[in-house]
Amino acid sequence: ALAGGKALIKRHVKDPNKNSDRFLRQLDLAASDVKFDEDGNLLILTRLEREAPGLASEELARDDRVRNALNRFVDESILRPNAAQRPIWASDPNYALIFHLKSFMFSFHDRILRRVATEASLGNITPLILLMVFIPMMLMADILKDMIRYGLGANPRKAKWGLGDHLWNATQRSGLTGIGQLIVDARNAQQVGELGFFELAGPTAEMLSDVPDLFFGNDEQQWRQFTRNIPFQNIWRYWLENASE
Repeated sequence: ALAGGKALIKRHVKDPNKNSDRFLRQLDLAASDVKFDEDGNLLILTRLEREAPGLASEELARDDRVRNALNRFVDESILRPNAAQRPIWASDPNYALIFHLKSFMFSFHDRILRRVATEASLGNITPLILLMVFIPMMLMADILKDMIRYGLGANPRKAKWGLGDHLWNATQRSGLTGIGQLIVDARNAQQVGELGFFELAGPTAEMLSDVPDLFFGNDEQQWRQFTRNIPFQNIWRYWLENASE
């Protein structure tokens, strides 16, 4: 992230475009604050140079602005879920199980999707184009995963899928639906005869909904729920079920 921040600042200072001034202002930086060494690298003073007795206060202030800009870029580039990026109730310990594993979804929505939408509204569609690369990357990851899970044969669940189905699945898995994925998951559950509530409540509640089948279901239901709740079941569940037939 630090190298990316240096490259971004260097690009918008040495090769500016219509968005450069706005990007630098967002980092509380001006093009005049940025200096480069003889190799063209971003110039940042060392500790000894900053402590030198003859250093002008203006130069120290300039260096501070560059350092602060880099620190801010790194901080905003890394998805670190915090209370500012999630609903107020999600920070309540009483609802921790319900919000379980949703923090990164909210962080991705806040830090990535909202920023891309803002840039697009200002006429800068480059981030949107880069974001769309997530979809083919996820398609390739799914192909590799299916080969591990099912061998060279096709995933039975996707046997009747068309191109649109594969693209929509990749879009969801890449996180591009943001917090709207909660509604998508609930709707998908309803389409297969479930209530959809447990998908909104989180994986803990969904697992608890399987308990009745484990103890009171028929042999097929018990076996399905047992294999579903074993760690890493997504990888080897298909092979285990086939071996039991």
